[in-house]
Amino acid sequence: MGLLKTRNALLISFLGLTAINTTYADNFNADINDDAVKFQYNATNTSSNLDFSLAVLHHDEDGEIYNIGIQVEGRSLQQSNIFGSLGTKLYYIDLDGNADGAAIGLGGNLQVGIPNVEGLSIEAEAYYAPRVLAFNDIEHHLDFSAKIKYRVLENGSVYVGYRKANVDIEDASDGDLDDGFHIGIALDI
Repeated sequence: MGLLKTRNALLISFLGLTAINTTYADNFNADINDDAVKFQYNATNTSSNLDFSLAVLHHDEDGEIYNIGIQVEGRSLQQSNIFGSLGTKLYYIDLDGNADGAAIGLGGNLQVGIPNVEGLSIEAEAYYAPRVLAFNDIEHHLDFSAKIKYRVLENGSVYVGYRKANVDIEDASDGDLDDGFHIGIALDI
């Protein structure tokens, strides 16, 4: 019952935050490999550059990671083709009955548009939750991804990426919930 309450609280918090203002640019990402699937929804407040995110990563054998996030995003002051964000994510990690817990990760992402190839970009994202920001069975959590993305439609892109979702469990060895390459789509809705 505790798991359901935590998941519902994360969803209600996200919906409450996004309902504050209705001027949002929405984005949906989905990516897969043989063992894992990740879905992510972002709502960016266009007047304040505040981004809210909601995501779930499901691994076929190892469990799930749920997260909600809040980030401030914007362009680099020095380079117009560099875009990024800084913020925090609240994670709930369920390792298929072996362990569960929460973590608060700090980090951000960086997107670099390739100047000579319209629609091509390289992106990386990293969030880290050290021991002081990890709870229950979780000792620390690293959420890292990098991808090459190409815009094929006005509102749609395809990408190839690499993800590492590392979880260190109390009184056990650390492990990767997902560590490998994936393909995906990004839709601006």
